Amino acid sequence: MRVEVRQIPEGLHEQDQAGACARCRLGVGSGQKPGGDAAQLTEPRPMPTENRAQQPRDGEHVLPVRHGLEALEHYAERIDAYMRKAAREAKVHTSWINPNPAYEDALSGFVHALLAREQANPFLDDLRQQAAQVEWFGSLSTLSMTLVKFTSPGVPDLYQGNELVDLSLVDPDNRRPVDYAPRAQLLDELYGLDSTDMARVAQGFLAAPQDGRAKLLVTWRLLELRKRRLELLRDGDYRGLAASGARAAHLLAFARSHGRHVLVTLAGRLFAQLLREPGRLPLGEDVWGDTTVEVPDLPASATLINAITGERVTLRDGRIRLAEAFATFPGAVLLGEKT
Repeated sequence: MRVEVRQIPEGLHEQDQAGACARCRLGVGSGQKPGGDAAQLTEPRPMPTENRAQQPRDGEHVLPVRHGLEALEHYAERIDAYMRKAAREAKVHTSWINPNPAYEDALSGFVHALLAREQANPFLDDLRQQAAQVEWFGSLSTLSMTLVKFTSPGVPDLYQGNELVDLSLVDPDNRRPVDYAPRAQLLDELYGLDSTDMARVAQGFLAAPQDGRAKLLVTWRLLELRKRRLELLRDGDYRGLAASGARAAHLLAFARSHGRHVLVTLAGRLFAQLLREPGRLPLGEDVWGDTTVEVPDLPASATLINAITGERVTLRDGRIRLAEAFATFPGAVLLGEKT
């Protein structure tokens, strides 16, 4: 079956609230955190008395709190600009056609008061503490998003600058110039690696998923795969795969096939609920236990090759064990052939 070619967006279109990596972190703060304490990420402590008159209405206080989790450096001005745009486009108290300077000034004052460092600020302390957790789990989600984007039906849309972790909000934030030098340097280093050593490299990058190297590795390896398997990824059919076992709810799995070639994508999800605490990696038997995925289009004992790490994964009775597929990296793109 030939699928219709459609664009798979990176996530910075005008209608989106945030860039792709930022939205992965928003997902953590919107209900993925263990214990159901997502409200802790969106409800600031009471403002000092002298600032209460500046607090926005209709839940607008939630936006700077949630987006403050995406970038703690240079974020006050960025969040201020974002909030002004969001308020105008909401058209409740101000708009582009009929701006309300008094309201916008109060809104700006609220943002800067929330994020001020000149005096004791319990809210900012809370934000920093929560940001470390959101950063870890959101970075793992970014890797899964990248896996799915480059192997799903359609044409993946990669925005300039999103080769690494990018935490831009909508314009004007996403119009900042891209620093290409570190991206080019990291890519040159990847090209110089031994292709037989990718499992060790991937596992090393995974120790700090928030620095973007793991995402760049996945992006590079899958773009190379798309060149080698053009017809499979452009014209191949799509089939969702069923997972079973204790951690089945934490897996997204699908297969693409064209002719005798088969590709299986396995991507983890809801990492905060799965791992419970930052710093832990979703790898191996301890995390995935008895979770398996059935692959009906291949021989029951077929051997697949992971396009990211180069590792081999063998089916057992037609099923992939997640503990094996995710032994060194929390995602897999497995290539095999029909007999």
